[in-house]
Amino acid sequence: VGGAKDALKESVKYGITRKQFDTRIVDFPLIQQKIAKMTAGIYSSESIAYRTTGDIDNRIALSSGETPTIQEKMDALEEFAGECAMNKIYDSEWLDFVVDEAIQIHGGYGFIEEYPVARAYRDARISRIYEGTNEINRLNISGYLFGRAMKGRLALIPEVQKIQEAVLNPLEPFEGNGKPLADVAEAVFNAKRILLFVSGVLTQKFMPEIDKLTKEQEALAWMADIITQIYALDSTYLRAVKRVQAGDANASQHEDVARYQMALSTAIIEDSAKNLIDGYFEDDSRRTNLSILRKFSKWPHVNQVAIGRRIAQAAIDREDYPFAVI
Repeated sequence: VGGAKDALKESVKYGITRKQFDTRIVDFPLIQQKIAKMTAGIYSSESIAYRTTGDIDNRIALSSGETPTIQEKMDALEEFAGECAMNKIYDSEWLDFVVDEAIQIHGGYGFIEEYPVARAYRDARISRIYEGTNEINRLNISGYLFGRAMKGRLALIPEVQKIQEAVLNPLEPFEGNGKPLADVAEAVFNAKRILLFVSGVLTQKFMPEIDKLTKEQEALAWMADIITQIYALDSTYLRAVKRVQAGDANASQHEDVARYQMALSTAIIEDSAKNLIDGYFEDDSRRTNLSILRKFSKWPHVNQVAIGRRIAQAAIDREDYPFAVI
């Protein structure tokens, strides 16, 4: 996250000084959309990192004695191993995206060693490999989900049954209208229903030999992407709502970045769910499942042009990443 912030800062500073056709390149809409997406990725990466760290700290705080034992710390880390894997994937892939766009904004100068983004670009690539490759971590995320469900530590099966019953009846309405960022909350609500739906149809397909699902790495990876995007969007939403409710002077900027992230995450969630259905179902069952998926995929409208320009302007005005961690 820190490396991505540095790359964004260097990109904005360079874009302010670099001109084409007597216009700063940061004033070109396509450059502004790059800056907006970089900013949103950093904001959501930061949100899940602090959320996971806080959850682990809170779990350790429940230890029996004044000083937690090594085992108690290990137990806390084990409980949130899935979230840690999501952080590894999500943050490293956003770092790669940010430094890549930093090079693009710098143009040919991005390859000159006197510019910090050249080294940032080289150094970022290893982050998707060390501490477990992102492919392995994707398999681990789905493994944690199904493993907890099978052990009764996660009420996945009852929730899957509820969503399958809802398919045959009018969908349960979202009840958060009127609250801050209700549109983003509704997107999280629908995304979770998609996760439960695809979990259910996949589980049914492989029953009673559910262990065979562990060999279907494509399915597990797509599931992991859905889970990770939900976690990122939910964390972004919770952080933004907290700032709105606290009366933050920049509350509107938090709302903008949450909605921008909603557009990014829901696209990946829907695409991953569609890939799962296309990859594991044929003919009538495929068409039926895609039809059900469309029922859950009615996302709130996001004007990425207007919102993206506002997010970019906030970064340009500050000449840096525009959000503080509170």
